Amino acid sequence: MMMKCYTFLLLLVLLVPLSSYGQDLVLQDYTTSGNQYLNTLIFQDTATAEFKAGTRVYVLKKNGIYLLNTTLALTNKVLKFRAEYATGHYNPTVYLYPGTTGNPPGNFASLAGGTISLKNIIISGYYEPLDSCLDRLQGALITLNSSGNGGSVYVDSCILKSVNGQAIRTDGKPVTVRVTNSIIADMGFEGTSNFGAGKGLDLRDQDVDTCDVQNNTFVNYQDRIIRHYQATKGPIRNFIFNHNTIVNSISYHGFLSLGRVDSSGTGILQIKNNMLVDHFALGADTAAIRQAEFGDPNEMDPVNGRPRMAWVLANPNATAKWDISNNYYVVTDSGQAMLNLAMPNGPYYQSAGPALTWGINSRLTALGKDTVNTFKKVSV
Repeated sequence: MMMKCYTFLLLLVLLVPLSSYGQDLVLQDYTTSGNQYLNTLIFQDTATAEFKAGTRVYVLKKNGIYLLNTTLALTNKVLKFRAEYATGHYNPTVYLYPGTTGNPPGNFASLAGGTISLKNIIISGYYEPLDSCLDRLQGALITLNSSGNGGSVYVDSCILKSVNGQAIRTDGKPVTVRVTNSIIADMGFEGTSNFGAGKGLDLRDQDVDTCDVQNNTFVNYQDRIIRHYQATKGPIRNFIFNHNTIVNSISYHGFLSLGRVDSSGTGILQIKNNMLVDHFALGADTAAIRQAEFGDPNEMDPVNGRPRMAWVLANPNATAKWDISNNYYVVTDSGQAMLNLAMPNGPYYQSAGPALTWGINSRLTALGKDTVNTFKKVSV
């Protein structure tokens, strides 16, 4: 009898992967599919039982080039994409391609509620083989829009690049935003936007259960890596920003602008083991147009009485359990030349600027933690 039980369990274990693979749908790329857009292939599948059940996984071919000319706009649905399992090939690339307006879509996906998951996929905000498409660059790649709440975003081992706004934006209230092992690049474009755009994650004033950003590289951004702004909105309950590399940023409105964070004392608030290279290129100056969005900490610059600039910003919080350590930064020769410019053209601080607000430093002191070496300058 015992042997029969073991045999049954073994068969059950073997059948589970078969059932899982049965939810995969391999999508041929633009040329192989007969010049069909990726959005067309997805929308053709929305009537299936697998899509309705949220178990469908769209598999994109290695070396595949996919064009998307209409945003994947869905309500309370699950979208899962991954590269096919193959070795020795390039990951599939999705280009946002001009639609009926002549512009590329404003998003790869815009979800009202629901969840999106990406694994080993490359997404570019414009069709790079055609130079003129760059001049029409639009706002985002992944959006959880304000029509729904409770959505989540999972990005792992991907490249997300080329937006005039932000790679990921949440207007609705998200549960989890997790970005791991990925490259986020080329955020911001003055041709169709402004210096106040060009972000990695824009958690647009909403409360977030978990924002988990680990083992990524952020290259070339105008504004902020994380934007969660204004004290009147909900908090980030768990914030994990570890083992990331940041290279080349204007940091027009900061680096990590976190707004309200956990006040229960139970949330995780980590900024650890990150490497920053010319990440705050404009330094900390007294330009009123920049200082406007440094106001969350309620700390005033002693020079002009406007919001004081710092790399990491948060609303005052007497219970936040900050864990900030082992971060390193580099200012290159050309970066230092920018910082050395004399006033009024140069920054107020003739260095990269203060890393933390006075409020965060006070909390670290209260917790018995080091406040001097949270970000250490190194030479490369």
